[in-house]
Amino acid sequence: MSIPETSHDFIINEEILENNKLFISDVINLDSGCYPECGNVSLYKLFRYFPSSTQDFVLGSDYFFIDVAEYTDLNICYHNRAVIHRHNNNRKKDRNKVYNYWKGFLMLIDSQMYYHLFYNSYLDNKKIDLCDPERKWFIYFLNSMKCNFDLFKKEYYKMRKNKLSDTFDVLSQAEDEYILSCFDGLASEVDSIIEYTNSSIEDHIKLMIEWIDIVTVIDEKRNSKEVLDFFANSMY
Repeated sequence: MSIPETSHDFIINEEILENNKLFISDVINLDSGCYPECGNVSLYKLFRYFPSSTQDFVLGSDYFFIDVAEYTDLNICYHNRAVIHRHNNNRKKDRNKVYNYWKGFLMLIDSQMYYHLFYNSYLDNKKIDLCDPERKWFIYFLNSMKCNFDLFKKEYYKMRKNKLSDTFDVLSQAEDEYILSCFDGLASEVDSIIEYTNSSIEDHIKLMIEWIDIVTVIDEKRNSKEVLDFFANSMY
């Protein structure tokens, strides 16, 4: 998933293996290097400055917020109340759902190649001043996303295909009949997955360009009589 190899042992031992400990009391770490698991990272107003990806059916697209915060030294608040996933064997009976889950996972792998290239090439140790009224950092941020995307499309096609192939190799070791039953179909969709990633990144950049105006309109409207009346008369 494009996570640096130097972080693997930490993630496995500290975040995955330790994640099933009995919850006793809140433990909150500021500026933690922990990778988010089940949303146990608090976001405060970051959505006002840049939107998350609009990708459909892609797992983990909300990691964009966390990664940007980590690479630019914005504060990160990590807490230990992990979400418990409860399910039964019926989740595997619908082959379409299993297929779409792993397709979404492959989309995540492919899209993360772009975003981690962007983080490492342009954002690492850069400072984002959210209080800057001129938002000079945002112009650099947006231009960097565009430049990185052009590079990604031109020079990373073969690497992306190899990355997805490596992912198939890893999943095949699971010896899970439900995963293996999806392989032929998913393998035939590699090119369409790459095309979808390209399209979704373009959409994200377009949304980024318009985001300031969108947030401004929301701020202007949220306390208007029209909006307040709507909520007063709604089921909520």
